[in-house]
Amino acid sequence: MNKDSLKKSLALLLKIGVTAAALFFLYWQLDWPKLVELLGASRWAAFIPAFLLYMLSKVASAIRLNDYFRGIGLQISPIQNLKLYWLGMFYNFFLPGGIGGDGYKVFLLNKKRGASVKLLTGAVVLDRAIGVMALGLMLLALAPLLPLALPWRWAAWLVLPLGVFAGFWLLGWLWPKHMAGRTKGILLSLFVQVLQILSVAFVAYAFRYDDSQLSLAFVFMVSSVVSALPISIGGLGAREATFFLGAEWLALDPNKAVAIAFGFYLLNVFSSLAGLYYHIRKIDWNEPAKQIEK
Repeated sequence: MNKDSLKKSLALLLKIGVTAAALFFLYWQLDWPKLVELLGASRWAAFIPAFLLYMLSKVASAIRLNDYFRGIGLQISPIQNLKLYWLGMFYNFFLPGGIGGDGYKVFLLNKKRGASVKLLTGAVVLDRAIGVMALGLMLLALAPLLPLALPWRWAAWLVLPLGVFAGFWLLGWLWPKHMAGRTKGILLSLFVQVLQILSVAFVAYAFRYDDSQLSLAFVFMVSSVVSALPISIGGLGAREATFFLGAEWLALDPNKAVAIAFGFYLLNVFSSLAGLYYHIRKIDWNEPAKQIEK
């Protein structure tokens, strides 16, 4: 086994270990009879708008990424970009031991379009970084409104403008080619998060959640940061454990919180299955050339 294969194997083992540890923790902490009762009384029709909102958030995310591709001179059609984005989602969830969805996008665009691996990687990392930055800004904005008697919590609003300035400066310094697109990227990222918060609200309605919606949105955004880290299988376990601990901290119902987290995870899984189609039926990379000829 060469060094690269060993690193991938160790990374996969780490993800499996973290996922198993988080699920084991939840197994011993949850009230399973209450959870089963909760599932039986759920409003399953609410998952339809939740799913549609989540899919719309992924379309917005794909548009954001395609803007960064254009910033490095790579032109692919919006349809191709959506297909590639969903294919990447499928690989992230169902092939966690490989190069992952982001890595596959870089590989495929380098192979099919000859784009620089360095520039492609930079665009993909920027896409992730702006998403995390938007989450951080929203967390700062919501922190003082949480029903907690924390000292200095209002200081988050004072830090917020500094965070915006520091984030814009850092993005411009690390990715100067995308300076013109920073504002649009952050606005799109905020739009993505609002759509996903609304999606979670419908999942919460499905599970008859009646605690603070503001606290739920805050815990969800923290869990989004945690699940984005490459430490578990598709975020499974990490998101649910974050919801459980956040629910205890904010005095929410932990069983409903975990049910909401798992319900949102299922939205991720089912939406990612669309990428299986493009795994079987390859993307047509001649499409832009055909359009030009016409």
